[in-house]
Amino acid sequence: MEGNASNIIMRLIKLVGDATSVPVWLILSERRDAPVYRSRAIVAYIAHKVLKIPSVEVGRSLARDHSTVLHACKIAEQMISDASDDARLILGLSEAARELNFEYAPEFAVDRLVTAYSALSAEDKLRFMSHVAFVGATMEAA
Repeated sequence: MEGNASNIIMRLIKLVGDATSVPVWLILSERRDAPVYRSRAIVAYIAHKVLKIPSVEVGRSLARDHSTVLHACKIAEQMISDASDDARLILGLSEAARELNFEYAPEFAVDRLVTAYSALSAEDKLRFMSHVAFVGATMEAA
């Protein structure tokens, strides 16, 4: 799982980075400003809570300690409970992960999602993110 988890997390970092307009290198950096930290927390939450990747593996991929990953998950859970725009993004991306059966075929599902997202035009990427936000809002209302 170790190598596989690392590949999945790197693809997830790219996807979250694209969705939040935070470059991958910043997500992996030591920077702690709000947009970077939020993006990193979203990656940690989806990787650990949704994809069920152990916090140690997530931490290794993010160059963080496992306890930092667990704290980031709590921050993401707080964003979800605050019903912010970040919450809709997290819930939408989490739902996409569930719909694509990440738990059962994670690398295949992430590859499909990243490939599909990367192939979109800028306009279609905006539509996709609107859909992700809609799915997140719908889940939140349920």
